Amino acid sequence: MKNISKHRFLMRNSFSAQGNQKGIALVMVLVLSAIGLALMTTLIYLVTVGTQVSGVQKRYKTALEAGMGGKDIVLQVVSMKDKDFTDIEGLFTAMNAAGAGITAAITTAPECKGNDAGLDYEGLQTKLRTSFSAWSTECGKEKTLTIDPKTASTYDMKFRIGSGIQYDVYARIADTVSGSPVGNDAGLRGAGVVNNQGETIEVAGIPNLYTIEVLTENSANSQEKAKLQILYQY
Repeated sequence: MKNISKHRFLMRNSFSAQGNQKGIALVMVLVLSAIGLALMTTLIYLVTVGTQVSGVQKRYKTALEAGMGGKDIVLQVVSMKDKDFTDIEGLFTAMNAAGAGITAAITTAPECKGNDAGLDYEGLQTKLRTSFSAWSTECGKEKTLTIDPKTASTYDMKFRIGSGIQYDVYARIADTVSGSPVGNDAGLRGAGVVNNQGETIEVAGIPNLYTIEVLTENSANSQEKAKLQILYQY
C-alpha cells in the first residue's frame, strides 16, 4: 500500500510540473508575439511617414521652382523703375497676351504715395522709387507684414503661371533703401572731384536696395506653398 501511494504521489507531481511548463511556454509565445507585432507596426509607420515626407518635399520643391519663376518677373518689374508706369502696365499686358497660362496684375493701391527729391509718386512707383521712410501708411508700411492671398493690400503684384498644374505667385516689396544715382547727386561729381589732368571723374552711383517677399501656392491646393525673401540691388 505504501508503494502504491508513493507511486501515485510521484505521478501527481509529474503532471503538475508538465502543466507549469505549458503555462510558461504560453506566456513566452504571447510576449514574443507582442514584440513582433510592435516591430511590424513600427516598420509600417516608418514606411508611411517616409512616403508622406517625400511627397511633401516634392510638392514644396515644385512650388519653390514656380516661385523662382515668379521672382524673375518681379525683378524685371523692378528693373523698369525709371520708366513710366504705363511701361510696367504694358509688361503685364504683354504677359497676359502671351498666354501659356500666365496672368498678371498689379495690386498696389494708388493711395500708396511717397515723395523723393521733390517728386511725388503713387502706387507701385512709390515703392520702386522712394525709400521706406517716405511711404504713406497705405503702402502697407510694415516690414513684417505677412502676405495673405485673400487680402490684396498685403502684396503688390500677383501672377498665375504654369499650364496643367498652375501656381499663384504673390510678391511684395517690403523695404526700399534709396541709393544715389550720379545724375541726381551733384555732391558726388563736379567741383573738387578731379584727376591730375584737370578732368572730372565720374563717380559710380549707389543703386537702390530692395527687400522683396514672394509667396507661391498651388492654385488648386493652398497647402502646397513656398516662401522666398529676396535682397535685390538695382
